[in-house]
Amino acid sequence: MNFYHFLLAAFAIYAMFSAADALHRIAAAVETIAGEDE
Repeated sequence: MNFYHFLLAAFAIYAMFSAADALHRIAAAVETIAGEDE
């Protein structure tokens, strides 16, 4: 595996964790908004 493939794999892993973190933040915000509406 050359450096380019390593870089691509590292970016893919980072993007996956970043997306997961964003989804958790959005879910928490939605729960907060829903809680305020009740």
